Amino acid sequence: ARDRRERLRATATPERVAKAAEMLLLRGERPSVEKIRMELGGGSPNTITPLLDDWYRSLGPRLLGVAAAAGESPDGVP
Repeated sequence: ARDRRERLRATATPERVAKAAEMLLLRGERPSVEKIRMELGGGSPNTITPLLDDWYRSLGPRLLGVAAAAGESPDGVP
């Protein structure tokens, strides 16, 4: 039962990878495959790599959305 719990904890899903990446970013760390694996308690680099790439691709548009919601232009000039 313990091995199963550990495997479930280490399962890399898009949501878990995104959450781990955001937690790293909030701590001032650059998300990487190895750091994500540490956050998740394991996981295959072959699974995490494309999920982390997707997260990075979505980061810019999400930041622009936050800036727009705050009334800022994309270049940072109000």
